[in-house]
Amino acid sequence: MEEFEQFFKNLQKDQYFPRFGKVFQTDDYYYFLDMGTGKIAQVNKDVYLVLKALFETNNDFQSLGALSLTDQILKKALAKIRLGVEKQHILSAPLFSEVKGKATLSLDSMLESEVAHIILEVTEKCNLRCKYCIYHPTHLLHRRFGTKDMSVFTAKCAIDFLASHSQKNQEVYIGFYGGEPLLNFPLIKFSIQYAKSIFKNKKVSFSRMERFKDSKI
Repeated sequence: MEEFEQFFKNLQKDQYFPRFGKVFQTDDYYYFLDMGTGKIAQVNKDVYLVLKALFETNNDFQSLGALSLTDQILKKALAKIRLGVEKQHILSAPLFSEVKGKATLSLDSMLESEVAHIILEVTEKCNLRCKYCIYHPTHLLHRRFGTKDMSVFTAKCAIDFLASHSQKNQEVYIGFYGGEPLLNFPLIKFSIQYAKSIFKNKKVSFSRMERFKDSKI
């Protein structure tokens, strides 16, 4: 097992292991989404359990010993994962070392007059605990759900900032995020009414945002 532990430590490089991907399952099958390649692979249950344990225990290779797998089955699953790394380049997403583009070259001028989009985190509260969510306890380096709501004053200041820094845009966009944003619906309602009152000559769009999608309001 030492060779497998060293292999995964070399992959990990003191980084957060779950950044490499995510496992999920349907009623009949098990899958792995690799963040580096974008590939989705159907895997057997043993491989699924091994990856799930690594992703949900903050890089603790020793946690694999708690799985209900014999040493032979565990080694076989680890060997399949290692083969996937060597042949399919999974679990190898590089760390970002540089960000390029217009936003990095002209950030000051863009912030002055080309801001087109703001997101208001109107609440930290949520009435669900979806396992894919970045705030779920399995994502150990992210914050947990809280109980705070954004104030009317903060929302108003953010919308005023958008209004005073979007002179070059004919359309602006305001997203409502959380937590579950609809748990603070009164603030959403206020923000929409206030934005419409000050954006007289621009088209303004609104949406309720989630982790992987948004919906128009």
